[in-house]
Amino acid sequence: MIAYLRGTVRLSSPGQVILEVSGVGYRLLVPASTEGRLPGKGEATALHTHLHVREDALSLYGFSTPAELELFQLLLGVSGIGPRTALGVVGATSPDTFYQALLNQDTAYFSRLPGIGKRTAQKLVLELREKVGGPPPELPPGDTAVLGELGQLMEALMALGYTRAESAASASQVVKESPAGSSIEELIRRALRGMARV
Repeated sequence: MIAYLRGTVRLSSPGQVILEVSGVGYRLLVPASTEGRLPGKGEATALHTHLHVREDALSLYGFSTPAELELFQLLLGVSGIGPRTALGVVGATSPDTFYQALLNQDTAYFSRLPGIGKRTAQKLVLELREKVGGPPPELPPGDTAVLGELGQLMEALMALGYTRAESAASASQVVKESPAGSSIEELIRRALRGMARV
C-alpha cells in the first residue's frame, strides 16, 4: 500500500493534483483543504495517501496532514458514506471541529456538511462516537482551556505517528496528571515517556 508520496506538482485543478515521483505521474484526488495548501507548479510537496480499490477502478487520494487522512478513513467506515462524500467532508471541516462535534453528538452540524443529510448525520454519530471515544469524565466539558491543551497534545502525538485512539488515551492521562501551567513541550515529553513504558 502507498502510505505517502513526495514529488513535484506537475498539474493541479479543482479536486485533483498530478504529482511526479521519480518520473512517474500520480493522479491524486484531494479535498479542498489540501488543495489550498498545495505549492505552485514545479514545486515539491508530500502527501499522505489512501488507495481505494473497487472492482472497476483504483483511486488514489491525497491529504496534506495525517489527521485529514485518518478522518477520511474513519468516514469510509460509516455505512452509506463513500470516498466522494468523505472527501467533501474532509475539505469542508477540520479534524478537530469534526471530532468535537462528534463528542457533542451535534447532528445539526453534520447535516450541514456536503453530502450528509439528517439521516446520515444520525448514523454517523451513532457509528463513530464509540470508536472515537470521548473526553475523560474528570475534564469538565466547558473547560475550553483544558480541552484546547488536550487537542494540541493529541495533534502532536498523531504527527509523531500514533493513532488517534492511542493519542487520545495518552493525552487524557497526561493532562489529568500534569501540574497546571505545564508547557505543551513538557506534556509531549511526559506522554512519550508513558507510551514508551507500555
